[in-house]
Amino acid sequence: MIKVRAVNSWLCLLLAFAAEISNNHSIKAGTVLDPNFSESVFVTDLVNLGSVTGLAWAPDGSNRLFVNRKDGQVRIIKNGTLLSTPFATLSPMLTTSECGLLAICFDPDFVNNHYVYLFVTSLPGSQQVIRYTDANNVGTAKTVILSGMPTHGNNHDGGHRH
Repeated sequence: MIKVRAVNSWLCLLLAFAAEISNNHSIKAGTVLDPNFSESVFVTDLVNLGSVTGLAWAPDGSNRLFVNRKDGQVRIIKNGTLLSTPFATLSPMLTTSECGLLAICFDPDFVNNHYVYLFVTSLPGSQQVIRYTDANNVGTAKTVILSGMPTHGNNHDGGHRH
């Protein structure tokens, strides 16, 4: 009961804050509230990437944006340019409905070990966590960390980290 109350309290605060912002006519869409914040375009054309299901910045200062696609391909955009060689292409891959390559994240010690983790629907009713090692923008040493995680149907398979 305490957890429910805490969640409800946070939800009420969030909704009250959202209502206050929407009622405040001095704040318009696109308005920057923090003077230290700056906005810039990193890439303009994502049409050729297909169905994107996740994005993650490499935490090593390399200015690389890793982009995962539903079909199992991981691409890298570096300094605004899509690299020609995919980082990885996963197979087998189930891509019906909300299945496929669903999430990407980096190891907390990525700067030293170069580990990239992916969450995928590999087969009907089965999901995996797969690790690659980043070697000059190419995923090597594919390792299945966890497999056989059940999923029910083709929807709401989860996998994204917060």
